[in-house]
Amino acid sequence: MRGIWKGLIGLGILLLGLALWIAGSVFEGLAGGLAGESFLLTRGVMGIGFFLIFFGPIFFWIILPLKDRWYESHPKRFIVALIPFVLFLLLIFGAVISYIIHEPQLPTYSFNTTVEGNKLIVDIQRISSGDLPDRLTIRLFNPDGEQVDFDFVPDSDLKDGKERVELSMAHFGAPKVGNYTLVVKNIREEVIYQKEVEIVPPKYNFSISILDNEVHLTVKRTEAGSIPDTLKVALDEKDTFSWWGAQEVNITDEKTLTLKPRYGIGGFSKEYLVKVKDIHGNVIFNKTVVLNPKSMKLGESIVVNDIRITPISATYTEEAPLWWLGEAKEGYIFLVIEFKGKNIGNYKSLVVFERGLLKTSKGYFYDPVKSLWSFSLQPEEEEENYLIFEIPKDQKGVAVYLEFDGLEGEERILQLQ
Repeated sequence: MRGIWKGLIGLGILLLGLALWIAGSVFEGLAGGLAGESFLLTRGVMGIGFFLIFFGPIFFWIILPLKDRWYESHPKRFIVALIPFVLFLLLIFGAVISYIIHEPQLPTYSFNTTVEGNKLIVDIQRISSGDLPDRLTIRLFNPDGEQVDFDFVPDSDLKDGKERVELSMAHFGAPKVGNYTLVVKNIREEVIYQKEVEIVPPKYNFSISILDNEVHLTVKRTEAGSIPDTLKVALDEKDTFSWWGAQEVNITDEKTLTLKPRYGIGGFSKEYLVKVKDIHGNVIFNKTVVLNPKSMKLGESIVVNDIRITPISATYTEEAPLWWLGEAKEGYIFLVIEFKGKNIGNYKSLVVFERGLLKTSKGYFYDPVKSLWSFSLQPEEEEENYLIFEIPKDQKGVAVYLEFDGLEGEERILQLQ
């Protein structure tokens, strides 16, 4: 009867050990999987359960029956038989103590960051696998401290030891200039990596040359910066400047841009602004320039709408070549500029003379008393016409501003001196 009770007690201790081991394993698994934590108490419960699983059967099923059978009649044999079991229990006890004391570790990692366009690329490499599953939380903050992107990396994505994460520094527009902060936390919400990534735009040098009504802007990138940049370049009238119609360019090394006014200059000269702003909208270049229409001389031609127009002479006379103008006023003289027009195209064509303005040697400006009006010519047809000014005799014509309007309007400065 005593043997039955010993067997039942051994079985009870075995079942108690199993229950403690299972309960501790379940709790430890939940804590490790959800929070990456391992608690001394649960490890202790599991360790005691593991020890009881072996202690109960060995002590009550083996050691006590051997004692009852051999201890009094063969004490030496009993001690010899007992030694292996005691040593085994001590080994189990040592393993349990070691398990309880050892705190399971999370994996360790190395991180590398690069900037590609508007993206921050984070390359993750797992150095050690650790004892517990892990989950990484990656957050990116802009220079104002606002979170601009985040990502989660579960343990399953890190099984192969490598993972790449792309974070957007700006979902709309360009990243802000300044220091972005990358923060990586493990499953325990511990910061395991933090880095500041400085975002700086490229830097440029600008130089300008002017040829009549064209601005040649040379842009040279002197520093690459950390993000690509798109420059917006505009030329417009100084008093009514707008960015409408601006060019967008990417400068990788050096580039020369040719800028022209959207409309005619409308006179001998006009002030314009050349402005450049970067991808963040900051104006990085602002310069005032003075543009003039292209110049021409007597005998030179301009082709407008397939009609070649040539000023062939400029003469001073007191009597106009047209009868209805009569003679010049007292103290005045006519400046008569003769033009020849010829249609060099294949169809009938029309050019309308929009405006003429004379600048004299005293710096005064005079409108014509007789305009060119227009040339309306069939193919190869020619026609002569006059542009006549009436100016004081003590002045001479220096230059004439001419504006023609065909399919493509043209303007010129006719130099008389």
